[in-house]
Amino acid sequence: MPLVFSIVTVLAVVIAMLAASLPPGIRRTPPRPTRRLRLWSRDALPASCVLILTTIGQSAVFAFVPLAVIASGKSGLLMWFFGAYSSWLIVCRALLRAISDRLGRAQVLVPAIAAFALGLFLLALPPAHISLLTSAVLLASGASVMYPTLLALVVDRAPEPERGLAMGTVSAAWDFGIMVGAALLGFIIDSSSYRIGFLAAGAAASMGLTTFLLIEFRRGESQPPRPRPAEAL
Repeated sequence: MPLVFSIVTVLAVVIAMLAASLPPGIRRTPPRPTRRLRLWSRDALPASCVLILTTIGQSAVFAFVPLAVIASGKSGLLMWFFGAYSSWLIVCRALLRAISDRLGRAQVLVPAIAAFALGLFLLALPPAHISLLTSAVLLASGASVMYPTLLALVVDRAPEPERGLAMGTVSAAWDFGIMVGAALLGFIIDSSSYRIGFLAAGAAASMGLTTFLLIEFRRGESQPPRPRPAEAL
């Protein structure tokens, strides 16, 4: 265990040095009139609600999967689960980093959240090689694009002067979802079982998907119809 913490510390120092070496790239903007302090962005609240519901399940992956697998007497499966999860997450981040720019934010978010929810539901099955590896691939596939795409969606829709506040709101939603999810799922698991806890995590992610679809449906209804191009008349 001390070796693990040492490796993580060294990696953190290397990342900090790389970040410090980046050029500032600050774009000077004219000063704006002073506004009252705002703690969150209204434009980012819909996406933040979706993120909170989905990250409730995210806390189950790191907090309760190890405990559930160890309790089943199959601790050797943890290496395969987290190895597959982390490796596939990196691959998907590298290959799919710009997919929402080409296909659209909603077109990427819907299957990403669905895959993430399905991966959580699979964790409710008795631990086995196939179920855990399939769950790891689904979870990594969804998580790799879910947060970056939600953040890009918020940046697209927030007014330019409020983009920093909007990004901060989404980041706070992630932390809030992890905090609430860990406590809530811990209570559920302590009161029932790991299986019920993972089912609850999958249900929360499914609620996040439903919430996103409702938000997009209502937003589509509120948008004025686009004029038809002249060549179509």
